[in-house]
Amino acid sequence: MSLIRNLIIVAVTVAGILAPNCARATVAYSILDLGSAASFTSLNNAGQMAGFGSNHAVFYSNGSLTDLGTLGGSFSFAEGINNAGDVAGYSAVDSGPGSHAFLYSGGTMHDLGSLDGAMFSKGYDVNDSGEVTGDSNGHVFLYSGGAMHDLGTLGGTEGHGNAISNNGQIAGSSNITGDTADHAFLYSGGSLHDLGTLGGTNSEGYDVNNSGQVVGYSLTTSSVQHAFLYSGGMMHDLGTLGGTSSSAASINDNGQVVGMSAITGNGAQHAFLYAGGTMIDLNSLIDPSSGWVLQDARAINNGGQILADARFGVEIDSVLLTPVPEPSSFALSGMALAGILIVAGRRR
Repeated sequence: MSLIRNLIIVAVTVAGILAPNCARATVAYSILDLGSAASFTSLNNAGQMAGFGSNHAVFYSNGSLTDLGTLGGSFSFAEGINNAGDVAGYSAVDSGPGSHAFLYSGGTMHDLGSLDGAMFSKGYDVNDSGEVTGDSNGHVFLYSGGAMHDLGTLGGTEGHGNAISNNGQIAGSSNITGDTADHAFLYSGGSLHDLGTLGGTNSEGYDVNNSGQVVGYSLTTSSVQHAFLYSGGMMHDLGTLGGTSSSAASINDNGQVVGMSAITGNGAQHAFLYAGGTMIDLNSLIDPSSGWVLQDARAINNGGQILADARFGVEIDSVLLTPVPEPSSFALSGMALAGILIVAGRRR
């Protein structure tokens, strides 16, 4: 019996060591460095990304980077990606000055044209049906059914669509009648709906999910910029990580929100995850010995992967955060104890 008693003591000791270590680590995300060859702006549910590098739009999938080229001009930028890997953005054209919105699909960059023959148009997002939103000639557009449709503004002279859901709802911003201030909007049911502000003069909608929830930023009554979540017909202030300002960039279909926030009064900025009613500093959810400082979260997909900008020393790269299973100290210690008792039983 003395052998079994001693082994149990060892097992309990191991459990005591494992439990505090697991609690202390709390590493929720692994980090994949995407390198400095490109900066990424968007992320789909397959972990594919779009962005730009060396003045060309690029597409990233499974460790491979593809140059998407241009519409004949000298530059292109990718802004949005859907779950099929189609990419929306804008590119200089070969017919003269200006740039046109594009949809990259089937290995080809397609020129989406512009509204009323305008010199400029920009595509910012594409949904799974291949519909694109952006701006042209100062107006919000929806590219659908092979044509660019003018959605107008909130009454002012300028507006742009930043994101489009699979339901065809669009989030963006537009100035309002008789005012230069921009307000966030949600395009739904054939019209632009003014989402208002958090009490200040300006707001901007950056993303919309398939439930019609919108995120972005708004000025408050104190004229400071705060991240917001528009849900249930109301704009909710998400606060900050302790500093004065914040902005939300992306929301997934689970209602998880990511963005950036000031953390102290000296202007330092950290990436955040907003979930379960709480804004969390993403730096508290990665290995503290990794050397990375997550500064801005740009996108989150339905699997919880997060695209972020991060600093390592003096270098700033795009990184992909992927959720990792949460360690269970009780499971580990239980397995250790069971294994020890089995060995003890055999030795008797």
